[in-house]
Amino acid sequence: MLLPNAISTLYKEASRQDIPGILGLPQYSFFTENLIDRGILFDPFVNTVPNFSTKITDVGMVIGACLWIPRALWAELGGFPEWLHTLGEDMFLCCLARLRGCPVKIIHTS
Repeated sequence: MLLPNAISTLYKEASRQDIPGILGLPQYSFFTENLIDRGILFDPFVNTVPNFSTKITDVGMVIGACLWIPRALWAELGGFPEWLHTLGEDMFLCCLARLRGCPVKIIHTS
């Protein structure tokens, strides 16, 4: 479920970034409106772990259902490779951005 102020919230945060990075918002269930995650953390084996903390904003990845990436960063990362089809595109972009030193952050809304 995308909240009404989602795009403007992401835009405002993106305009404040010193180093362009990937941003995301908390994810909520369309059916129940329950919180699904506030970004994803990785365990030592790179398994995905949902983040529920409002104190953690620097996350391993954000879900592609609501992912903000500046056009210049998209071009720098090379977009999606031809071999990538339907799953994991958000993890691919976030991990590649991390490897290149770009932040991946979850933006908390009230």
